[in-house]
Amino acid sequence: MKLGRNIKTGMDWYMTSWKSPDDPSRGNITGILVPDGYPELILLEDSKVMHRTGPWNGVQFSGMPQIKPNPVYMFEFVYNDKEIFYREQLHDSSRHWRSLLTENGDAQHLLWIERTQNWFLYETANTDYCEKYALCGANGFCSINNSPVCSCLNGFVPKVPRDWDKTDWSSGCVRKTALNCSRDGFMKLSGVKMPETRNSWFNRSMDLEECKNTCLKNCSCTAYTNLDVRDGGSGCLLWFNDLIDIRTFIQNQQEIYIRLAASELDNGDSAKVNTKSKVKKRIVATTVFSAGILFIGLCLVLYVLKKKQKKNSDLQRRSNDNNLKEELELPLFNIDELACASDNFSASNKLGEGGFGPVYKAWILFKQGRSLELAAKSKVEACHMSEAMRSIHVGLLCVQENTEDRPDISHVVLMLGDEKELPQPQQPGFFTGRDLFELSYSSSQSKPPSANECSISMLEAR
Repeated sequence: MKLGRNIKTGMDWYMTSWKSPDDPSRGNITGILVPDGYPELILLEDSKVMHRTGPWNGVQFSGMPQIKPNPVYMFEFVYNDKEIFYREQLHDSSRHWRSLLTENGDAQHLLWIERTQNWFLYETANTDYCEKYALCGANGFCSINNSPVCSCLNGFVPKVPRDWDKTDWSSGCVRKTALNCSRDGFMKLSGVKMPETRNSWFNRSMDLEECKNTCLKNCSCTAYTNLDVRDGGSGCLLWFNDLIDIRTFIQNQQEIYIRLAASELDNGDSAKVNTKSKVKKRIVATTVFSAGILFIGLCLVLYVLKKKQKKNSDLQRRSNDNNLKEELELPLFNIDELACASDNFSASNKLGEGGFGPVYKAWILFKQGRSLELAAKSKVEACHMSEAMRSIHVGLLCVQENTEDRPDISHVVLMLGDEKELPQPQQPGFFTGRDLFELSYSSSQSKPPSANECSISMLEAR
């Protein structure tokens, strides 16, 4: 399905919500592609804007979560003299996929999982308060990590400070210093959703320098950016008058240049500080995401490895037995009892007294073709054994040492939901050469002699 407009006939393709989950008659939420200025998708409640995606930047809509190539669907944005539209198409036409608007204005993608016979919420938009259209008014911006969430852009102050003190930001912000047209300059801002483009102008052939000069020549032009961010950037997009509905958005790498009086640019330290802050947040976000994938992998492996804690003496005795045929406490896929709390997470990768973390043991047994031993004498019924084996396999893929080899969340869901052949996992992260060397020997055999005593410092989650 296309979302957009046939320019020749004037026909619009759009989505509407049901009136309620039980009433399929037309509701009052509509998703359309606005053709004014440079097109973007918006959600309307009756005729009032609720949410907007930001303009297409050659890769995605600038205010949407990053759309990476994924195993479910491919997407495209087309703008020519005949039609303007956004479209998604399934890689595998045998899959079942739904795009819908809920009666409260949430946009959802749902994927049918054959194994569970249920719809899985694959993606959703409009997930936080900053998604509310123009929450911070003209020339303001929203940051969900700040309190309060609304602030004025550098070079601007609240128009009605008394209202802002009461957390009513609808009046927006005004310039500290009026523009002088011929003597103005620009402040670069990145990591934000681009402003509303209803009152914008664009040119596909200009470069960024030509774009800047074009903006300077028009005293009503308030900001500019590249139209397309690919291959170093190309094209020109200009804004006029107030800048509406900006929010911080770390995933968006597009830069916008905001017009300011020359005197405001002389005091641009705060802009530099904000930029550094965004870089730090981006690094933290990347680290947290990578850790999240690792955590999910450990959870999946622990799911089939969880066992009752024994006395220290019993654990010592078992560590000399290299036999992992211990009882599982949980039936497979009992999510309510999934033991992935932080204490179990840190313990899962820990080298015990004379032993090794279960993730490492799982990988060694997997490499030896003995994963079935992990579920032996367990409560996992024979008919679910293949699911247990697949969970171990997917879990080991999630904890590979190289983060680029680990599947993302969407791939994990698909791997667990179908029966297609999985790639072979590499060794887990934090797996030292000493671990591999020692685990290659059965604890029932004598280890090769060594004159060196080693101590190992382990990083544990707090």
